[in-house]
Amino acid sequence: MEDGLSIYSITGIIQDFQGYLWVGTIDGLNRYDGYQFTVFKHDPGQDASISNNYVNVGALFEDGAGMLWIGTQGGLNKRDPATGAFTHFMHDPEDRHSLSDNNVLAILETEAGVLWVGTQNGLNRYDPETGGFIRYQHNPYDDQTLSHNYVRSIREAEAGELWIGTRGGGLNRLNPETGAVTRYANDLETPGDLDLRDIHALLMSRSGDVWMGTWGAGLGVLEHAAGGSMEDRSTLFQRLLPQDVEVVTLFEDRAGNLWIGTWGQGLFKRDPITGRFTTYKHDLDNPSSLPRDQITSIYEDRSGGLWIGTWDGLARVSTKKQFTSYTHRPADPMSLCHPNVNQVYEDRSGGLWIGTLGGGLNRLLPRQGIMESYCYDAGASEGLSHGGVSSMLEDTAGVFWVGTLGGGLNVLDQAAGTFTAIRNDPDDPYSLSSDYVYTVYEDAGGTLWVGTSNAGLSTLDRATGRFMGYRYSAQDTTSLSSDAVWPIYEDSRQVLWVGTLGGGLNKFDRATQTFTAYRYDPDNAYSISSDKVIAVREDLNGTLWVGTLDGGLNRFDRDTERFYRYATSEGLPHMNVVCIVPDEAGRLWLGTSDGLSRFDPRAETFTNYGISDGLPSSVFYAACDRGRNGQLFFGSAGGLVVFHPDSIHTNTHAPPVVLTGFDLFNEPQSLGVSLSHVEQITLPYWQNFVAFRFAALDFADPSKNRYAYKLEGLDDAWVDARARRYVSYPNLAPGRYTFRVKGTNNDGVWNEEGASVRLVITPPYWKTRWFRGLVVVVVVSLLALAYRYRVHYLLELEHTRQRMASQLEHTRKRIADDLHDDIGSKISGIALSLEMASRKDHLDTLDRDQLLDASRSARQLSSDLRDTVWIVDVQNEHLDELLDRMEGAGRQMLQENQFSFERPSPQPAVLLRMELRRNIFFIFKEAVHNAARHAQASNVSARATYKDGLFCLSITDDGVGFDVATVRRGRGLRTLHKRAREIGGHLEIESRPGQGTAVRLSVRIPDPETPLPR
Repeated sequence: MEDGLSIYSITGIIQDFQGYLWVGTIDGLNRYDGYQFTVFKHDPGQDASISNNYVNVGALFEDGAGMLWIGTQGGLNKRDPATGAFTHFMHDPEDRHSLSDNNVLAILETEAGVLWVGTQNGLNRYDPETGGFIRYQHNPYDDQTLSHNYVRSIREAEAGELWIGTRGGGLNRLNPETGAVTRYANDLETPGDLDLRDIHALLMSRSGDVWMGTWGAGLGVLEHAAGGSMEDRSTLFQRLLPQDVEVVTLFEDRAGNLWIGTWGQGLFKRDPITGRFTTYKHDLDNPSSLPRDQITSIYEDRSGGLWIGTWDGLARVSTKKQFTSYTHRPADPMSLCHPNVNQVYEDRSGGLWIGTLGGGLNRLLPRQGIMESYCYDAGASEGLSHGGVSSMLEDTAGVFWVGTLGGGLNVLDQAAGTFTAIRNDPDDPYSLSSDYVYTVYEDAGGTLWVGTSNAGLSTLDRATGRFMGYRYSAQDTTSLSSDAVWPIYEDSRQVLWVGTLGGGLNKFDRATQTFTAYRYDPDNAYSISSDKVIAVREDLNGTLWVGTLDGGLNRFDRDTERFYRYATSEGLPHMNVVCIVPDEAGRLWLGTSDGLSRFDPRAETFTNYGISDGLPSSVFYAACDRGRNGQLFFGSAGGLVVFHPDSIHTNTHAPPVVLTGFDLFNEPQSLGVSLSHVEQITLPYWQNFVAFRFAALDFADPSKNRYAYKLEGLDDAWVDARARRYVSYPNLAPGRYTFRVKGTNNDGVWNEEGASVRLVITPPYWKTRWFRGLVVVVVVSLLALAYRYRVHYLLELEHTRQRMASQLEHTRKRIADDLHDDIGSKISGIALSLEMASRKDHLDTLDRDQLLDASRSARQLSSDLRDTVWIVDVQNEHLDELLDRMEGAGRQMLQENQFSFERPSPQPAVLLRMELRRNIFFIFKEAVHNAARHAQASNVSARATYKDGLFCLSITDDGVGFDVATVRRGRGLRTLHKRAREIGGHLEIESRPGQGTAVRLSVRIPDPETPLPR
């Protein structure tokens, strides 16, 4: 009940197709996953709960579809594993097709898939199409009907017929096709005849025999060889248990053993080969015995464990691990003297000597089944000198030595059963060095070695009876490394090894009488793992193994003198390895402080065994031995363990793995159906803190089951969870995941398929595909609208530009015409009039000069106006027209100088905008003007080039030149640079006094539609 069982009174056990164990009780139905029970009880407010809490004995059944049927004292129930809901079938007095009675006692589905239900008032056949029942009941006027309505058990016979056990009417055989019943009765006046009236349990064995458990008349069998005839009852029915035994349940295990559960007389097992019965009963002094002698149910799970339900609890017996235990029972003089077995030794005759830690000595004679006792009695003069037995040895001379923890050495006279004590004498240096003897050992040469707890190592001179000692000396590095000597062992190379508690391992050199110590060095990974050496043993291959306290197991390479360590991280159950013994297969069996361990040196793997495997205790002492028949013996805090390694079978059952729970934000969730039937869990993005619980349904030793899991979509590899059965994932990002988990049984056999469930975390709407698609559609639509608007706008703008350009062109042409025809002619006329006026005779010199200056200004203005008109005129946009104009202007301005003008050949067909033409022209005109007016040049040359859109112009002269640095700020130069910048050009002026001047302009001529750079 500490694990959640609803009550101790068990009525039924079954394992379902998923692997869960179901336990019926008188107060609810329980489901067990190996770790805890989930209880199902009747809830008046829930129609889908079980109809009644009292589950009847033997009334649990799973049909071929995985439906669990439960017979209660309040009707029949069917549980759907997917939904977990219970469907009720109840008796209705008004409906003859309803269940015949609400007290359901037996349930069976035949191989044909027909469900039969036995009740307190008849047998029922279920019709799944109508949900009703066909009744088979006793008719006192028809001897082919049931002999009694109290149907207690149902089993299927040959050809689909049914065996029916009744309470009060005996055994019946029903033919479902005809509905006819054959009754098996007996004559109670016949001496020795089996009373068949009250059959409580039926079993069809694999051999075809029908076993009958009666209430108060023992066990009977109808053998298959006798057929169905009742002509000779003496061959049909055999009573195999005492008449007063009340049989409640029958079960046949996989090995063919018949198990009989009784009310008050415990459990019986019948061997199918010998026919012998073994009895198991509750024992107050044995915590591993049955909880109670009232047995109600027996069931074998898939891993081979046998479950026993009693009226006072549930027990599981492993049929895989064949450990035999001998322990101390105070009321039994044939039991051990003390529960703590500190030493074990097999003598030459096959007797097994058992030394206890406080009670003395026992001798087990396995063949005779006799336990002899040499228990310690402080008042016995010829008895054992101390109750703490630490070592035993039968030497080559036949002397039996017993080392004790405080009583020195004892020599046993087996014939007389008396002991002679050899003890330390402080006044005799040749006496035993200490009364605390840890080890007695005889080497191959016949030397007797004695190791003590505080006085080092000694050898016995048998002729003189003197002991010679080896002690620890701080001044001698070749001395024994510690006076606390425990194991002494001679290997196959006849090297003597001495283990100490604190000084490490010693190798003894007989020739020099010196010791080499191997001690723990924290800076050396190949040193021994601990200085507390308690076990030394060589395996069948000659490898030396060392067991330590706190340091685990060591393998010693004698060639390299390196130690290789094995710890709990490699699978060792505990770091205290107190005993080592190899078996005949080359494996090592290790006694530890937390159970037995089987080590495979080739695979370097450990298989561990504990109390759940049948061991009496998990604490083992430095007591182990291998018998001549291959059996192994180990001493523990709970007694002696005896077994043959070949009988310890590995659990090969790959356990089903199930998801037992799903949590959101650490709160368990109900998904409406069983989690094992859920394929996908879908959650919104804000519910992203999830957790899973799981279990491997193998019950041999659930504490040793191991797990691995991964969340595909997040985890790249399996995560080793060890024994943990819970994993949480906080803050999962939206996405699709698959959670997978796999598990092992207690012997490490994996179910690789495991269990899985898909998990979908939906994203927020703004991250969903439909929303993104909608956004794309909206954006595309807006872009399309914007594009159409832009195209329309550009078309309108182009139309407007073309209209304006046309108007501008027309205006420019009109202005140019007006300037040329009107203003230009008038200015020319003014200049002519002024010139003519200057020729009159009456004018003095001053007036004539002023009129001539005005005439020249008017003519210059007229010339400038013609240049402007030419530039404005749209008919002059080509590059070749600009070059023509520049060449003409240059020749006019340099009439008195030598002038050359070089232009591109062939002439490029390039259009120039007005701004370009104007600035290029005026830069040229200004440069030529400077050459003509200021440079006093004799020769002026101009050169124009055009390539790939780049126009270059250079004007050079051979005039007086000037210092560019001096006149850089002059207005004329600033004007040239300004004009160049306006058209995005580059202007260079190179001049030196007396060396002429060069003006160079480079400008890229863009498409007329492209704005000029600013």
